[in-house]
Amino acid sequence: MSIERSSADHPSIVVVSVEHRDVDAAPPRRFGRWIAAATAILVVLVGALAVVNSVQGPRIRTAELNPAALVDRSGGRIVLTLSQRLSSESLDRLSIEPAVPMTATAAGNTVDVALDDTLAYGTAYTIGLPDAVGVYTANRSDLSYTFTTPDADLYTLLRDSRLGDDGLKRDDTIRRESLDASVEATVVLSAPRIEEYTTLPQHLAAVVLADDGSASVVAADADGGGAHSVLLPGVGTVRQLYGSGRSELIGFSYTGSTPDSSIENVLLLYDPRDGSGVARPVTGLDGGALQVMDWAFVPGSTSLVAQSYDGSLYLVDALSATTLSALGQHGELRGFLPGSSRLVVADPDGDAVLDLAGGETAPLEPARPAEGAGTYPGPRIYLDDERATAQLFTSPVGDTAESRFSSRIAVTDTAGTRVVYEPALPDTRIRDFCASPNGQYLAVETAPAEATLDDYPSVAAYSGMTTAIVEVATGDTVRTVYGFLPGWCR
Repeated sequence: MSIERSSADHPSIVVVSVEHRDVDAAPPRRFGRWIAAATAILVVLVGALAVVNSVQGPRIRTAELNPAALVDRSGGRIVLTLSQRLSSESLDRLSIEPAVPMTATAAGNTVDVALDDTLAYGTAYTIGLPDAVGVYTANRSDLSYTFTTPDADLYTLLRDSRLGDDGLKRDDTIRRESLDASVEATVVLSAPRIEEYTTLPQHLAAVVLADDGSASVVAADADGGGAHSVLLPGVGTVRQLYGSGRSELIGFSYTGSTPDSSIENVLLLYDPRDGSGVARPVTGLDGGALQVMDWAFVPGSTSLVAQSYDGSLYLVDALSATTLSALGQHGELRGFLPGSSRLVVADPDGDAVLDLAGGETAPLEPARPAEGAGTYPGPRIYLDDERATAQLFTSPVGDTAESRFSSRIAVTDTAGTRVVYEPALPDTRIRDFCASPNGQYLAVETAPAEATLDDYPSVAAYSGMTTAIVEVATGDTVRTVYGFLPGWCR
């Protein structure tokens, strides 16, 4: 074949000439027979496939979901793509086992399942749709899709006051374990004196103390690699170190300790992926650096809430480090309801819940008063939208002159109050506790009665501390791990 362009007389015409060449020999006759046979088989297969499709019921082709996100946040979605569009009544038979409140909608050949609650860790869930009917074929089939949520990672801080062979204090360590007891514990970061830490899906960070009490912030990959120091404004102290899983940012309040420093409890944010190593201050509505009494990242978002010295709350865009709006004045931040962006605050007239999505504040009271759990009520947290609570109680043990107390954790819901955790030894201390992101477990920090308090300035702890993981529904202790300050509480 040759292509010749026309002359200037006919510039728009392209002439294509094809040369025909003789082939030395025609294809063998048996090759032609093979082509004919293959074509006949293909026609038969296509016909058979058409027949099968005309009599076969709907099938699940693909499923789109993020099991890790479904255990951390309510309102997650599972999208199923089917081979056929379903009849409207088919969705009425859709269910999830174990049961989870949900809403299913269909559009074309996709089914969108919106979950109203978080899922449990390490659990196999099956979406079932029996007797599903295709709109166009009217054929029926029983559909099911099974997936398993991951077990949670358990992080704790283990402080070590012992001396090594070199006469120096042994390093403190941040340990990672799992709800699955067969998974071996891993040390992800170590340093001579670790005050506190926070973890992210891909990174972690820790406040490390020097001999003079000044603090540095060390950031690293999730496995401890790539550790580097964050550049601070100067010598000072660091408190309230938290992390945002959604944005992979860390934040902390910083106070300068030099005589000429005027920086006090300024909120700084840092991106561990930032090669500069510089933390940036959050700016307030007045354009100046925002000073905080308390603060927290909003779960599942790129925002945070900060509380100033006068009790005013502010909503902050963490990505730009700028304050967006004021949220009113409240006495104390009490944390978020598990799996939600609803913030529990304490006011002089009682608890309240602040819905950050809509901006509304509503009074919040426990489902009922706790009864018979102990003599002295302690800290209380809310576990769900049904106003179930978990609370620490203490009671005197033995002679009152000995000042010995027993501790226990009780859960109160509409059915009443029940003790879900009580240490084996009656005078074991419960230092603190918190709920897992989905509210399924409580992490309870304990210390022996004879334990001594260490000298860490901001987050002091007792010697020999352990953390028990307690299932809220059953009261079973599923794990006990060394250390304290569980990652769920960070």
